[in-house]
Amino acid sequence: MTAFARFRLFHLTLAVLAIFAYVTAEAGWIHAWIGYALAAVFLARLAAAAIAPRLTARPGWLIRPRDIEFRQGLASPIVGKVLQTLIVACLVCVTLTGVAMQQKWNAAWAAPTVVTQAFADDEDDDEEGEGAYSDIHEASANLLFVFVGLHVAYLIRFRRRYALSMVFVGGTDSGASAPVGGLR
Repeated sequence: MTAFARFRLFHLTLAVLAIFAYVTAEAGWIHAWIGYALAAVFLARLAAAAIAPRLTARPGWLIRPRDIEFRQGLASPIVGKVLQTLIVACLVCVTLTGVAMQQKWNAAWAAPTVVTQAFADDEDDDEEGEGAYSDIHEASANLLFVFVGLHVAYLIRFRRRYALSMVFVGGTDSGASAPVGGLR
Protein backbone atom coordinates (compact mmCIF):
# COMPACT_ATOMS: atom_id res chain seq x y z
CA MET A 1 0.00 0.00 0.00
CA THR A 2 1.44 3.37 -0.99
CA ALA A 3 1.81 6.25 1.45
CA PHE A 4 -0.95 8.11 -0.37
CA ALA A 5 -3.30 5.10 -0.14
CA ARG A 6 -2.61 4.88 3.61
CA PHE A 7 -3.27 8.61 3.88
CA ARG A 8 -6.58 8.20 2.04
CA LEU A 9 -7.57 5.39 4.40
CA PHE A 10 -6.66 7.52 7.43
CA HIS A 11 -8.52 10.50 5.97
CA LEU A 12 -11.64 8.42 5.25
CA THR A 13 -11.58 6.87 8.74
CA LEU A 14 -11.14 10.25 10.40
CA ALA A 15 -13.94 11.82 8.34
CA VAL A 16 -16.41 8.98 8.99
CA LEU A 17 -15.67 8.97 12.73
CA ALA A 18 -16.01 12.78 12.92
CA ILE A 19 -19.37 12.67 11.14
CA PHE A 20 -20.61 9.84 13.38
CA ALA A 21 -19.42 11.70 16.49
CA TYR A 22 -21.24 14.84 15.35
CA VAL A 23 -24.45 12.95 14.53
CA THR A 24 -24.43 11.04 17.83
CA ALA A 25 -23.82 14.13 19.99
CA GLU A 26 -26.80 13.30 22.19
CA ALA A 27 -26.14 9.55 22.35
CA GLY A 28 -24.10 9.50 25.56
CA TRP A 29 -21.63 6.62 25.73
CA ILE A 30 -21.84 5.92 21.97
CA HIS A 31 -20.71 9.49 21.25
CA ALA A 32 -17.94 9.18 23.85
CA TRP A 33 -16.55 5.94 22.41
CA ILE A 34 -16.66 7.29 18.86
CA GLY A 35 -14.74 10.29 20.18
CA TYR A 36 -12.16 7.99 21.78
CA ALA A 37 -11.83 6.08 18.50
CA LEU A 38 -11.36 9.37 16.64
CA ALA A 39 -8.63 10.42 19.08
CA ALA A 40 -6.93 7.02 18.76
CA VAL A 41 -6.88 7.23 14.95
CA PHE A 42 -5.48 10.76 15.07
CA LEU A 43 -2.82 9.86 17.66
CA ALA A 44 -1.88 6.74 15.68
CA ARG A 45 -1.31 8.90 12.60
CA LEU A 46 0.89 11.33 14.54
CA ALA A 47 2.81 8.44 16.11
CA ALA A 48 3.31 6.79 12.71
CA ALA A 49 4.65 10.04 11.27
CA ALA A 50 7.07 10.38 14.18
CA ILE A 51 8.18 6.74 14.41
CA ALA A 52 8.23 5.69 10.75
CA PRO A 53 8.33 8.82 8.60
CA ARG A 54 9.18 6.89 5.43
CA LEU A 55 5.94 4.90 5.75
CA THR A 56 3.76 7.99 6.03
CA ALA A 57 3.75 11.35 4.37
CA ARG A 58 4.71 14.39 6.43
CA PRO A 59 1.56 15.91 7.92
CA GLY A 60 0.42 18.52 5.39
CA TRP A 61 -0.70 20.98 8.04
CA LEU A 62 2.84 21.62 9.26
CA ILE A 63 3.75 25.10 8.04
CA ARG A 64 7.41 25.71 7.26
CA PRO A 65 8.88 29.20 6.75
CA ARG A 66 9.42 28.52 3.05
CA ASP A 67 5.69 27.77 2.67
CA ILE A 68 4.69 31.31 3.56
CA GLU A 69 4.13 33.07 0.27
CA PHE A 70 1.06 34.56 -1.34
CA ARG A 71 2.19 35.03 -4.93
CA GLN A 72 -0.72 32.85 -6.05
CA GLY A 73 -3.35 34.63 -3.95
CA LEU A 74 -6.04 32.30 -2.62
CA ALA A 75 -4.58 29.47 -4.71
CA SER A 76 -1.45 29.60 -2.57
CA PRO A 77 -0.68 26.35 -0.73
CA ILE A 78 -0.44 28.30 2.54
CA VAL A 79 -4.23 28.78 2.48
CA GLY A 80 -4.73 25.01 2.47
CA LYS A 81 -2.15 24.55 5.22
CA VAL A 82 -3.79 27.19 7.40
CA LEU A 83 -7.18 25.48 6.94
CA GLN A 84 -5.60 22.13 7.83
CA THR A 85 -3.98 23.65 10.91
CA LEU A 86 -7.33 25.08 12.02
CA ILE A 87 -8.96 21.66 11.49
CA VAL A 88 -6.27 19.98 13.61
CA ALA A 89 -6.63 22.66 16.33
CA CYS A 90 -10.40 22.15 16.46
CA LEU A 91 -9.98 18.37 16.50
CA VAL A 92 -7.54 18.61 19.41
CA CYS A 93 -9.84 21.02 21.29
CA VAL A 94 -12.90 18.82 20.74
CA THR A 95 -10.97 15.75 21.87
CA LEU A 96 -9.53 17.36 25.01
CA THR A 97 -12.81 18.90 26.10
CA GLY A 98 -14.64 15.65 25.37
CA VAL A 99 -12.20 13.69 27.51
CA ALA A 100 -12.42 16.38 30.20
CA MET A 101 -16.21 16.07 30.33
CA GLN A 102 -16.12 12.26 30.24
CA GLN A 103 -13.51 12.07 33.00
CA LYS A 104 -15.24 14.86 34.93
CA TRP A 105 -12.11 16.99 35.16
CA ASN A 106 -12.43 19.98 37.42
CA ALA A 107 -13.26 23.15 35.51
CA ALA A 108 -12.09 25.44 38.29
CA TRP A 109 -10.57 27.82 35.74
CA ALA A 110 -13.98 28.47 34.22
CA ALA A 111 -16.06 31.42 35.31
CA PRO A 112 -18.68 30.53 37.90
CA THR A 113 -22.13 29.97 36.50
CA VAL A 114 -25.20 31.62 37.95
CA VAL A 115 -28.01 29.10 38.28
CA THR A 116 -31.50 30.48 38.38
CA GLN A 117 -33.93 29.07 40.88
CA ALA A 118 -35.94 27.39 38.12
CA PHE A 119 -32.95 25.22 37.20
CA ALA A 120 -31.43 24.83 40.66
CA ASP A 121 -33.11 21.48 41.25
CA ASP A 122 -32.65 20.16 37.71
CA GLU A 123 -30.30 17.19 37.96
CA ASP A 124 -29.93 16.82 34.18
CA ASP A 125 -28.77 20.43 33.76
CA ASP A 126 -25.13 19.60 33.05
CA GLU A 127 -24.83 15.83 33.24
CA GLU A 128 -22.02 15.47 30.68
CA GLY A 129 -19.67 18.06 32.14
CA GLU A 130 -19.29 21.52 33.43
CA GLY A 131 -20.74 24.31 31.31
CA ALA A 132 -17.43 25.73 30.08
CA TYR A 133 -16.15 22.38 28.75
CA SER A 134 -19.49 21.64 27.14
CA ASP A 135 -19.69 25.05 25.47
CA ILE A 136 -16.11 24.87 24.20
CA HIS A 137 -16.66 21.29 23.01
CA GLU A 138 -19.77 22.22 21.05
CA ALA A 139 -18.28 25.40 19.58
CA SER A 140 -15.11 23.56 18.54
CA ALA A 141 -17.12 20.80 16.90
CA ASN A 142 -19.15 23.35 14.95
CA LEU A 143 -16.00 25.24 13.93
CA LEU A 144 -14.40 21.95 12.91
CA PHE A 145 -17.09 21.37 10.31
CA VAL A 146 -16.93 24.99 9.12
CA PHE A 147 -13.18 24.62 8.52
CA VAL A 148 -13.67 21.20 6.90
CA GLY A 149 -16.23 22.77 4.56
CA LEU A 150 -13.80 25.57 3.66
CA HIS A 151 -11.03 22.97 3.19
CA VAL A 152 -13.18 20.94 0.81
CA ALA A 153 -14.23 24.08 -1.09
CA TYR A 154 -10.57 25.13 -1.38
CA LEU A 155 -9.59 21.70 -2.73
CA ILE A 156 -12.45 21.63 -5.23
CA ARG A 157 -11.64 25.15 -6.47
CA PHE A 158 -7.84 25.06 -6.56
CA ARG A 159 -6.78 21.38 -6.29
CA ARG A 160 -9.55 19.56 -8.11
CA ARG A 161 -7.48 16.56 -9.27
CA TYR A 162 -6.12 16.05 -5.79
CA ALA A 163 -9.62 16.31 -4.29
CA LEU A 164 -10.98 13.79 -6.79
CA SER A 165 -8.13 11.38 -6.12
CA MET A 166 -8.96 11.57 -2.39
CA VAL A 167 -12.43 10.18 -3.10
CA PHE A 168 -11.07 7.54 -5.51
CA VAL A 169 -12.33 9.30 -8.66
CA GLY A 170 -9.78 9.93 -11.39
CA GLY A 171 -6.29 11.21 -10.76
CA THR A 172 -3.29 9.15 -9.82
CA ASP A 173 -2.62 7.21 -6.69
CA SER A 174 0.09 9.64 -5.70
CA GLY A 175 -1.90 12.85 -5.88
CA ALA A 176 1.33 14.54 -6.98
CA SER A 177 -0.11 15.69 -10.28
CA ALA A 178 -2.52 18.08 -8.62
CA PRO A 179 -2.36 21.52 -10.23
CA VAL A 180 -1.02 24.40 -8.23
CA GLY A 181 -3.13 27.26 -9.48
CA GLY A 182 -6.17 26.23 -11.42
CA LEU A 183 -8.85 23.76 -12.42
CA ARG A 184 -6.87 21.72 -14.90
